[in-house]
Amino acid sequence: MLFLFAFISKIEAQSKRTFKVHTIAFYNVENLFDTINDPRKFDERSPMMELKTARTEIYKKKVQNMADVISKIGAETSRNAPAVIGICEVENRSVIEDLANDPALISKNYGIVHYESPDERGIDVALMYQKDLFRPLSSSAHPTKLRDNSSDGRDYTRDVLLVSGFLEDDLIHVLVNHWPSRSGGEARSRSKREAAAAVNKRLVDSIQTQDPYAKIFVMGDLNDNPTNSSLKKVLKTKGDKKKVDFLNHRIAWSQSQFLHGEQGALLVASQLTSCAPTYNAKLYAASQTFDEARHVEAFNKYIQTRTKMMYPIGNALKSILDKILTDPRWDLKFIGMQIIIEGLALAAFQASRELTHDPVLRDMLGLIIRDEARHVTFGINYLEEFVDTLSEEEKEERAQFAYEACWLSRERLLSTDVYEHFGWDVEDARQFQLGTDINIHFQKLLFQRVMPNLRRIGLLRESVKDKFEDLGILEFASSKSDAEIDWADLSRPLFEETA
Repeated sequence: MLFLFAFISKIEAQSKRTFKVHTIAFYNVENLFDTINDPRKFDERSPMMELKTARTEIYKKKVQNMADVISKIGAETSRNAPAVIGICEVENRSVIEDLANDPALISKNYGIVHYESPDERGIDVALMYQKDLFRPLSSSAHPTKLRDNSSDGRDYTRDVLLVSGFLEDDLIHVLVNHWPSRSGGEARSRSKREAAAAVNKRLVDSIQTQDPYAKIFVMGDLNDNPTNSSLKKVLKTKGDKKKVDFLNHRIAWSQSQFLHGEQGALLVASQLTSCAPTYNAKLYAASQTFDEARHVEAFNKYIQTRTKMMYPIGNALKSILDKILTDPRWDLKFIGMQIIIEGLALAAFQASRELTHDPVLRDMLGLIIRDEARHVTFGINYLEEFVDTLSEEEKEERAQFAYEACWLSRERLLSTDVYEHFGWDVEDARQFQLGTDINIHFQKLLFQRVMPNLRRIGLLRESVKDKFEDLGILEFASSKSDAEIDWADLSRPLFEETA
């Protein structure tokens, strides 16, 4: 579990204001236990202690992996590892020191705030901070007192860690949490998380009594959702339910379009098994048909069990698929599917995999990406030689088709039907999305994969360059194409053994 905040510090100099961006993050490091049995703790249940062999090697590898991840959190924006990061599921200070002293992090000179908690498994929370950026003023551990219904005694869980200090010149307060799990069911365990939330509420109220405008970060693995009572009723978060609903609809829409795109790819691949010009191309199309069928099943099951909301196919995607499916020319099917739709899907899946916090979706997309990479590479390699054999008129026709498909694909990124569901005018929603920074960035990210591939197969002709320029994507034509694939990387196990 990862949470990421961008913190902007204002620096004033000679009437000019500049800003520095720092990352404040939280990371559940997932049972970071050492290899030594501690008789004072019930650490026998940890994955590390359950290992019978190679325990030291696996522990070192886990520390290395965790440190590598932490070093990259927020680095794209802040050009640095997190200035402050809360962590949970650590056994003791020693494992945190191993993490901070790993080669990936040692140059950051991390300090540590840690208290031994009374948790029965011996897992704690902690705070790591770059000493050059953050200066702690005070810290304290605050217990969450629970009752054990079975024995009528104390049920021990993790403390809430409060650290106050200066990030640059800004006083901030950080509360690091790891709330009780949903063991036994959400309803039966709800009161435990409400109790942990009450500890946070008391601390926040105390801070705000002294400073109503205090900068407070409440972070952690809460084992609850924003709409649960622990946050809404106890901690009194002020999230707008309509905004939450809108976000859920956006996610559902995006995943629905992934599903519809894969359904279209399945239909086109099945057509190519009969109309592709060579035996090898037919054989590959048959293989891709199996791939796309798996993708359809995976997305459908994910939506049914996780998202539980389905949107119909978007008009732009439907227009592209209708054109590809009804055109009798096999090469247009290849261009539209392998280069445009699959190329965009590959980029979209990679972006979604990086952004999602759902490990199920992350793993599913990782497997699908491998298939899509092969599909795109095959399309480029097969079309590159074929396009050379076409007449100038035929090349021009296919270049225009590729442009139209790209234009429609840009429209495909716009979730206007979600906005319409929430009362927006469709055209107003379209114009609004086209102008948003996040849409522009996402669009560029996707077409970075498509444009060099069009150039590689010879369809980025002079007659369409101005049109692509108007779309704002011509600049990506010089990027590296997907003509070659790293087979060694694809053959590497997706799920490497970790502790």
